Amino acid sequence: MALKTYAFLKKEGDDYTILDIKIVPNEIDSIMKFQNHDLAYLIDYNVYELWKDAQINKKPLIFKVKKDFDQNLITLNDIYIINLDELKKKIKTEDKNENLNEEDLNELLFEEEKNKILRKYINYFFPRLDFFDIANTIKLMLLNNKFNSKGYFITDENQEEIFIDIIEKNEELLEDLEKFIEYKTNFEKFLNLFENYTLLKEEIEYLSYWEFDSLDDALSKLKEIYEKYNPNPILNIEKDKEFLLKIKEEIKKRIKNDKNKENKK
Repeated sequence: MALKTYAFLKKEGDDYTILDIKIVPNEIDSIMKFQNHDLAYLIDYNVYELWKDAQINKKPLIFKVKKDFDQNLITLNDIYIINLDELKKKIKTEDKNENLNEEDLNELLFEEEKNKILRKYINYFFPRLDFFDIANTIKLMLLNNKFNSKGYFITDENQEEIFIDIIEKNEELLEDLEKFIEYKTNFEKFLNLFENYTLLKEEIEYLSYWEFDSLDDALSKLKEIYEKYNPNPILNIEKDKEFLLKIKEEIKKRIKNDKNKENKK
């Protein structure tokens, strides 16, 4: 399986900041293009190695990409790195330097914290793409077509009525219905994660450190926003749909009863 290395970028001033770097299979390439609100570009593996080392060893580094970077492939020539520890030392030792002051550093720390939140969401998001792949989508479409051919046109508005009708009148479709609910639920999980990430990104993107009285206040606001769009509850989408759970349980009972009847024969 072919793999590609993508960098997620965030526009900051004239340049860009690398939020995260992910190695993904070709099948997910279409998802990258789907995320057109994000800046996702192919990146050289050598840059990824530097990035990975910084993440593993918790180095206080910010990876920046120059404004005129090669959009076909980001290489080492396109990046520069800011070391936050070195910047702090400069501020402490170079009080007379008009270009460096504590407030400027706080602003930089605030921007990096914003990036960490987006990175955290991306790190949560990507490992769960296993429940949303091309196969899942195709299977959902094929089953939907099959139900259409049987006269069942399922929408969010009428699904309860149709599911009950299938359970009561079309036992031969029970296993297909169980799979359909599974694929549809997976698809909805992905959409919820994606939409929440979009809302989170939009809400924090334009927050400025200078809007707050202190760095603590600014960081508290970021924490509040993250909790608002916390991805964890999204994956429990089935728990919020008691009807679907009841339907799945009923389907399992019917299938089990049918198999027991066949075994007795």
